[in-house]
Amino acid sequence: MHDPVRASTTPFIVGPADAPILAALGRYFYLTATQLTRLLYAPTSHTYAQARLKRLTDANYLQRIFLPRPTRTGSAPFVYTLARKGINALIEWGRPVDRRYRRAEVRETSYLYLAHTLALNDVLIALELLCRRDPRVRVIALRHERELKRAPVQVRLPDGTTAGVIPDAWVDLRLAGQYQECYAVELDRGTTGQQA
Repeated sequence: MHDPVRASTTPFIVGPADAPILAALGRYFYLTATQLTRLLYAPTSHTYAQARLKRLTDANYLQRIFLPRPTRTGSAPFVYTLARKGINALIEWGRPVDRRYRRAEVRETSYLYLAHTLALNDVLIALELLCRRDPRVRVIALRHERELKRAPVQVRLPDGTTAGVIPDAWVDLRLAGQYQECYAVELDRGTTGQQA
């Protein structure tokens, strides 16, 4: 006989299928189910990805954010990020995650910031998928905007002063096992003005 009380008190155990999801969110910070499907699963596995994300959210390993809608009609996708338990799980597995977690801060993230981060992640996911298809291209190091904000690159300006520069991402690639190419990625969505 099924005991609903006993079923609800069964401890949640993070399984092998959950580890890639937590690792992806550790690398990209914010992802939708569509992005996660593209990154980890076959295109027909979107419902499976949604179910795994819901399971991890219900167990407090992830936090789900309702992406604000830019218009009054239509729906927006859920956006997922690591919660405290998810960060701790990655640390326990030997994957250092240098970030703090404050639930209220995540909830108050603006639409423009999330939309920009998700668009940046589309670019970075495309690069990761390219590397899987073509073994001659490898990503040796990737630093996301969220990491780069903690230590801006100081650039000397023509007048002798310095200014902190924070690209959206920095990627170190190896081509054909020999050539190194490093890129500072800046994603322009037409929302930032330029000062004199």
